Amino acid sequence: MIRFAITTFPDQTVAERVISDLVEARLAACGTLLPAHSIYHWDGAVQRDTEILAIFKLPAENYARFEQALLERHPYDTPEIAAFDPAHVSAAYAQWVMATCESAAS
Repeated sequence: MIRFAITTFPDQTVAERVISDLVEARLAACGTLLPAHSIYHWDGAVQRDTEILAIFKLPAENYARFEQALLERHPYDTPEIAAFDPAHVSAAYAQWVMATCESAAS
């Protein structure tokens, strides 16, 4: 089974560096980057920031190691990390994700 995980980064450079590290380690098959505008409470005030949203695709069995590696590399003190299992993924895509990360499962 595959899992999707999302997080945000402060900019494209940081996002690409972290995603590259996790993909090269085969903890995620891929990471997709999207521009985002976030509005949130922090330090007692409403903040507005431009961020980069990352969507990772990985085997569910890799999730604990993936999350630990992401936390170690993430620049935020309290990063948003959310994961979900998709209701459906095409069989070919799921096989690609699993095969891509196979060596990290051991």
